[in-house]
Amino acid sequence: MTSPNLTSSHYAIPKLPPQRQTPDQQAPWVLYQSARLNAFLAQSALSLRYGFTGKPLSLGGSALSVEERTKNRLLLAQEAGLSVTIPVLAPEQIHSDIALLNQEALSTGCDAVIITEPGLPAIVQAADCVPVLLLDPKACVGAVIHAGWRGTAASITLKTALKLSALTGNPPETLLAVIGPSAGGCCYEVSHEVYNALSQSLATKEKQALPSWCLPSRPEESHCLEPHYYVDLKRVNQAQLASLGLGTPKASGWIDIIEACTLCLPAFLWSHRRGETGRQVLYLEFGLVS
Repeated sequence: MTSPNLTSSHYAIPKLPPQRQTPDQQAPWVLYQSARLNAFLAQSALSLRYGFTGKPLSLGGSALSVEERTKNRLLLAQEAGLSVTIPVLAPEQIHSDIALLNQEALSTGCDAVIITEPGLPAIVQAADCVPVLLLDPKACVGAVIHAGWRGTAASITLKTALKLSALTGNPPETLLAVIGPSAGGCCYEVSHEVYNALSQSLATKEKQALPSWCLPSRPEESHCLEPHYYVDLKRVNQAQLASLGLGTPKASGWIDIIEACTLCLPAFLWSHRRGETGRQVLYLEFGLVS
């Protein structure tokens, strides 16, 4: 296994304050949204509700009882304007590359849900892993993705984009993508084994296009004898989407990245690596087209 040929200096991801969204009253959680997607939706006939939640509301995790989780997810649905007549679709996440369609996501474990039906709210949980939203604005379908390092190494975001494209017949470069809050490359330290698995998921040209996707730890920060690295999972998922043509100058689709880091912003976001059991979610629901 060869180590990356990188400098030892760190790069800094901007620590941005969250964008608070307050539909009718102040929401009981921090909410991140994409300004670029919101601007697109304001000029589009596409009807949907989405968001990346934060503290203080926890929507999953081992510390919540079934009753507490159900109550909090109902509160999410009510405050975010999601359907409350059916439970929020929340798959059992297994750190895989599996994407399932609508209610199929309840039949077995998966880490991406493709939504093709209006009025069907879906979520994926995260607390350092990368939540990714994919939308096909022409077909009015989309997906919510949980991409941890294992799922990212298995190219779950790329595979879900291809599955969406096959489902609609529209090329993947027409998709819109929003990569949400997660542990950033400034803080997400991994072993050589994890680095190698992620490196193998990227082609050489993709790594050259995004050289800052991985940097070695400083010597004084090394916790063991083997090399450790700071990995930017957001950029790895971005690179996988870019390999499909998404976000390139000729593409109609684009990729927007919310740079908030779960480890840098303890007041706003839950972090598993910080020892917290709370979970934020990415939610999505398509509305009826009038």
